[in-house]
Amino acid sequence: GTFVGIADPDYVDVEKDNHVFSFELKTGDYDKIVADYNNQSKKVGTDIKASDVTVSGIKGRRYVGTFDTKNKIKSDIVILPYREKLIVVKTDDPAKYGASFNTVLNGIKLVP
Repeated sequence: GTFVGIADPDYVDVEKDNHVFSFELKTGDYDKIVADYNNQSKKVGTDIKASDVTVSGIKGRRYVGTFDTKNKIKSDIVILPYREKLIVVKTDDPAKYGASFNTVLNGIKLVP
């Protein structure tokens, strides 16, 4: 199944698509999802940047840029393979909460 956690200052509106912090553990093909994000980052005119990241000893990929071009919402997304699933950790306001997001990433402890 899927496990989802979201956090926002003051009030969490579960109807919204964008949140200050979200965590999702889900089934999926890590390589396919990373390939899709890599393709997005290579499109002409995009501001999405891809890089390698290690969280709790697990190597994954990090993508930072404007994924919602209609609403001009920038996001910072980290994708990690985890056992037979994958983990997606995200903030939809990296300009304001980037430091806190990095603190959360550095504090995550996963058991391999």
